[in-house]
Amino acid sequence: MSGAQEAAPGGPEHRGTVLVVDDCTTIRTRVREILEAANYRVHTAGDGVAGLDEARRVRPDVILVDFVMPRMNGYQFCQQVRKQEELKSVPVVLMSVKADRIGDQFVRHGLADDALSKPFQPAALRAVLEHSMTKPSGRAEREFVVEEPPPATPSQAPAAPEERQRQALDEALERTRGLLLARCLPPLVRRLSLGGGEQEEARLALLEGIGESTLRELVPALAGIDPHAGLPSFSGAIEALPIGEVFQMVALQNLTGVMEIEGPGLTARVFLSKGRIDLSRLDGGDGNFRLGKYIVQQDLASPQEIDRLAEQPDGSGAPLGERLIRLGLIGRDDLHQALQRQASDIFYEVLRWTQGVYRFRPKVQPAEASTAALAIPVGGLLMEGYRRVDEWRLIEREIRSFDEVYQQDAAAIADLDPGALATEETLVLDHVTGSAPVSEIVRSLRLDSFEVCRILFRLLSMKLIRRRKTTGGGEGE
Repeated sequence: MSGAQEAAPGGPEHRGTVLVVDDCTTIRTRVREILEAANYRVHTAGDGVAGLDEARRVRPDVILVDFVMPRMNGYQFCQQVRKQEELKSVPVVLMSVKADRIGDQFVRHGLADDALSKPFQPAALRAVLEHSMTKPSGRAEREFVVEEPPPATPSQAPAAPEERQRQALDEALERTRGLLLARCLPPLVRRLSLGGGEQEEARLALLEGIGESTLRELVPALAGIDPHAGLPSFSGAIEALPIGEVFQMVALQNLTGVMEIEGPGLTARVFLSKGRIDLSRLDGGDGNFRLGKYIVQQDLASPQEIDRLAEQPDGSGAPLGERLIRLGLIGRDDLHQALQRQASDIFYEVLRWTQGVYRFRPKVQPAEASTAALAIPVGGLLMEGYRRVDEWRLIEREIRSFDEVYQQDAAAIADLDPGALATEETLVLDHVTGSAPVSEIVRSLRLDSFEVCRILFRLLSMKLIRRRKTTGGGEGE
């Protein structure tokens, strides 16, 4: 939706009128729900041009604006707002995943009154909004210099192009060295049974061996064995630009290709066609995102059948889903549904990663992705994904590791009313044995880790389970 949309008029007790300008439908919907629940009247627009028209029409009490948008971005939008006599005193809050880096510049140059980092908690959104609406502005009496863009960094002038290129190269080299070191050192330590001092010597030796010249030699060599060889059209670090923002840009530009994301011991490949997800794969880890799990969840095959097929060689090289169809175990619609759930779960998992690197390789469309043709819109996945990220943060305060072990509280379970637990909650509770760690429960149930941890968190809050006490006198519930 690119035009403005007006909310239903608020009641007499509404706390003010808010204009939300963001090209992502999911973000607009999320902010609307949060603010309308807090008795604000909400108007929305899908880009800066539509937002400026809507701002003139409704004269809001505060404006929430995204930074990266089509037609007119957040910086240009703020410039125009400050030039409008009837709007220049309206408080503006910048919403962006880059808010921690560019927010101060917007505020210092008089373009915004505050900044809010995405993704955000509802409480943070309400607090920033209330602060912006109640603090004295004095904006109408101020002069604004908005013709020139804000400086690249708060403390120094923009670097020369050669310097920026060298800085980018140094950062890329350090990320690559760190990734190689993280992958190579642990097996070396295990295989050679290295002690503390020996581990440090091995680390230094590896760093010496993977200098800049070695890394430059690796690039063309690796391209030859990469199934999706070809220079990436863009790449970067998740620490600098969260992967959700990257996917939003890919969707906005209707790009076709493969997004490769390397995270904590895992590599995800998301194949896209015209900005929509056709297929996803996740390599590494414990196999929790393999297609077979989703087939089993749909009661289309038994775990034993899936394991047997996975172990049997197939001369045709056909993927598991196509083999299951040939055997008559599933239909085409069944496979489509399983692939959709798999792609969604992989996307939600990747959205949680706060460290890693990504590369987008254009025009890569393997036959398997073209056949699947899931065409999943990125916007809907982002909305649900941000919700899950928020919930994961809450869950991880209690469930700090997949190695933790929980035990049932027999007395609390005996007092439980019949039917108080849902079927999946009862299933998870039955697998809390006092000896199985969380990772084993996930594997046994073939549910995704988010769902299992969410249920364990609920069981903990109901006092039906508790963390098992350690033999060494450690923490227990």
